[in-house]
Amino acid sequence: MSTNTRSRVALNPHVVAQNMGEGAILMNTETGDCFELNRVGAQIWKELEEGRSIDDIAAIVAERHAVDQSVVFGDVAKLIDRLLQHGILFSTAS
Repeated sequence: MSTNTRSRVALNPHVVAQNMGEGAILMNTETGDCFELNRVGAQIWKELEEGRSIDDIAAIVAERHAVDQSVVFGDVAKLIDRLLQHGILFSTAS
């Protein structure tokens, strides 16, 4: 995915999320594949569930963790690209 500030993604309807202390586990009920998220990854997932854009998510994470938004954007984009590769997310029109 060519991730840009207005990019949006859709959650795979076959994926369920379970909070696990400071992180989360995502499981594709169709394939049985699991994906583990750390605390920040779980926060990103929550924002994706809310339908937020990648730029909005980066701004929220940057503010909560006092980190430069441009740095966070790159990290959010990498996670989203990885979730897209694993079929956890689907790309939508921006």
